[in-house]
Amino acid sequence: MTIASLRWIRWLSLPVLLVVLAYGIDQLSARPQEPAQQPPKTRLEEEEEPQPRAPRKVPIPLDDDAPVQPRPDPAPQSPEPFSIPVEAQRATHPILREMFRKLAVPYDLLIPHNGAPVRVGLIPWRTLPIGQPFDYLELTIDGRAGVQKTTTPEKIRAIQSYEELIALEVEKLLQGKWENHPPTAKVYLAKVDQLIWAEKSLRFALRFHDAAVRDRKRLGKEWDALRQKLQTRLKNVQRNLLRQLSEAANWEQANELAYHLGSAYADDDQMQQEIHRIQLLRKHLDARNESDKDLIDLNNALKNYLKRFAVDTQDPLVQQIRQRLVDQAEQRLKAISKLPENERANASVLLSTAQSIAPIELKTARELSGRLKLGYPVLIVGVPRLPERMTPATAWADSERMAVDLVFQSLLSSSDDPHLGRRYFPQLAEEMPRIVPLGREFVLPKSIRWTPPQLSDSVANLPETFLDARDVRGTLERMRES
Repeated sequence: MTIASLRWIRWLSLPVLLVVLAYGIDQLSARPQEPAQQPPKTRLEEEEEPQPRAPRKVPIPLDDDAPVQPRPDPAPQSPEPFSIPVEAQRATHPILREMFRKLAVPYDLLIPHNGAPVRVGLIPWRTLPIGQPFDYLELTIDGRAGVQKTTTPEKIRAIQSYEELIALEVEKLLQGKWENHPPTAKVYLAKVDQLIWAEKSLRFALRFHDAAVRDRKRLGKEWDALRQKLQTRLKNVQRNLLRQLSEAANWEQANELAYHLGSAYADDDQMQQEIHRIQLLRKHLDARNESDKDLIDLNNALKNYLKRFAVDTQDPLVQQIRQRLVDQAEQRLKAISKLPENERANASVLLSTAQSIAPIELKTARELSGRLKLGYPVLIVGVPRLPERMTPATAWADSERMAVDLVFQSLLSSSDDPHLGRRYFPQLAEEMPRIVPLGREFVLPKSIRWTPPQLSDSVANLPETFLDARDVRGTLERMRES
């Protein structure tokens, strides 16, 4: 084969080759591609827990008409404590404004033997060291820092601290009798308001003193007596304020102050007595409808008040309540005497109520019971068997329990109220029982007497005997025997 023929074959095979290549490319593009195989996961990757998705962010609405969620109100902040420098700028009453402006800048008053008193910066010592000169900062009238000076204790007659100056201004306020001016006068200030501002000022003086001691602006134990003096004066003002608020029937502020004082002076008998006196006064004023329940509660409150505290019997409030209770009890006794014959059955309940309102002499109660034939009524009761054991400790059968009620006086008496149901009142006990562990505690009057047996006319009756510890021991022995 010649070279020319070979060239001719090469040129003929080239188009055929191009056609085959084009057909193969077209077939490959039409075939679907298989997904690429992922490399096999390792054992560690198979055991991994899926990661939690991040929360989807909510887009902020850009529309002006979209509803806007209201923000929660901030937590209420505690009220700002009273401050004399701050109040000097706020006070509008002329007397208070003058008082607070005098004390707007803390200072001590240096009183020399010769010359006028000088306002100085706070002096750390309550008692100046004798023979040792000391420096002090003189202040101007408006409280600005002046000249630094040096003096000796021998030239100083006295030093009045800033705390003492506050107490002196409080005394001037309370002794000014501003409540006696006409209410339309600019200087008029009610007594309650005077005590309120005095109490706030003294509390500020105590806070200032404690802060000065903490910051070492007051040094030495000599300042303890001053703090005790301020505390005593504050307590007296608070006690007078509590009484003024209660007498003015401002019970909201009185209750708030009483709650604060009750926790602040938990171990102070005088303050606790004043708080209970206010509670007694409120019970006295609330019992306006003269109902049996209100008067009995008032009598129990008076007994508890007299029992707990060493109260002066000449206290006008105590005398007023006692007289009121006695008058109400006497009215009920007169009503008992006027009862018709068909209502005498309720007389014993009314007599018991009168005795619960105010203490009635035992002799008077017996005379009234005998006159109305209430003392020993004839009661006929049918029972399966007659009572044999008629003592509170041994009575078991129903007949024995009924007999015990006829022989012995109960600690409490009961009555049926159409609205409140069965109610209990103290009878032999002085007051309602107090709940104690595993029982109840009763308070018995000291004048309890045993009724002597009624003997024949030829034999003299035995005298009445008082209840004492021997009866308690005898009752315990009988209970053990039974």
